[in-house]
Amino acid sequence: MSSTTQQQPINYQNLPVAYGVFTGLWLAAGLAWIAHVAYYYYVKKISLSLHRIIILVPLAKLFHTSTSIYLFYDCAHNEKNQCTVTPTILANIANVVFNVCLFGALLYLAKGVSITRTSIEASEKRSMIWNLICLALCEVAKVFNVFFIFPLFVIYVIIFGHALSSIGMNIKLLDHRYMEVEVPLILQVNIMKSPTFMKMNLFKKLRFLLFLFLGSYVAIFALMVVFMFAGEMQNDFWIQVVASEALQFTVCCLVSLLIRIRDFSEYQQIDDQVERLRQERQQRARNDIRDLLRNITTAPPSDETERKTVKFATKTNPITNASCLCLIENPASKENIQGKYALAVEAQ
Repeated sequence: MSSTTQQQPINYQNLPVAYGVFTGLWLAAGLAWIAHVAYYYYVKKISLSLHRIIILVPLAKLFHTSTSIYLFYDCAHNEKNQCTVTPTILANIANVVFNVCLFGALLYLAKGVSITRTSIEASEKRSMIWNLICLALCEVAKVFNVFFIFPLFVIYVIIFGHALSSIGMNIKLLDHRYMEVEVPLILQVNIMKSPTFMKMNLFKKLRFLLFLFLGSYVAIFALMVVFMFAGEMQNDFWIQVVASEALQFTVCCLVSLLIRIRDFSEYQQIDDQVERLRQERQQRARNDIRDLLRNITTAPPSDETERKTVKFATKTNPITNASCLCLIENPASKENIQGKYALAVEAQ
């Protein structure tokens, strides 16, 4: 690689125009999302915390693209083709703010807030906050020292791993509810349109989009490394930047279409039937257990068969988080059976 190629200045001329286009696109997307949330809030009377939080993403991105226009315009019109301090600081601050908002919304979405749960636990919230603080610190530190790119990469891996793990748990939860509770109603309603089935598909598509985004981003990064070692990074720098921004915008738009607010009121009959079926099953289980216990407690002392094969214990239902009564074998005594049964009834 020749010294002439090494000293060739980076081409910033096309970046102000490119970021101007992205500013317009993000502005349109942000206004569309705000209008979408406002429509369901004022007209349909549906308000979801997840969708209100996601409003921060396009707003933060507008801040980022605006400061990037200022930065690259300053770089392109500088006599030495170098960026001055003030626009560089502003652009980096905007980048940190956007990344914190983006990954915060991703973790919030992956947890299933407003989809499978109404809120997150305090421990989960603390974990999310620490992840975002570490992300912000590494984003700031990499500006001063390239070494911090490695810990920043580690933070990205942790956050994406956390998000994918949460998405997988939500898929298992919804699949359990769908297969164990709603499928018995398949002859009565169109189960393929049930909210549970649609939410399960939502998380599966979200997981696919995350893998697509990661794969595409790795490919773009690999091309940047190849161009850098080939000595062509300076002329084609703006192409890699535009490709990264286009990928980011496309994935964010696809995710927003995927998680748009939907009115499931027409499927309320499914939830009502599912709840009625669940209560009927619970009542039948309680009646069967009471009958079994009555037979055990009224059996003669010499009858050891029942006493050696029945034992009660409580377990937690993974869907409802409610305690349920289960049967396990080999009780120690009749008194233990009665005690466990009494505790289980109180837990109900």
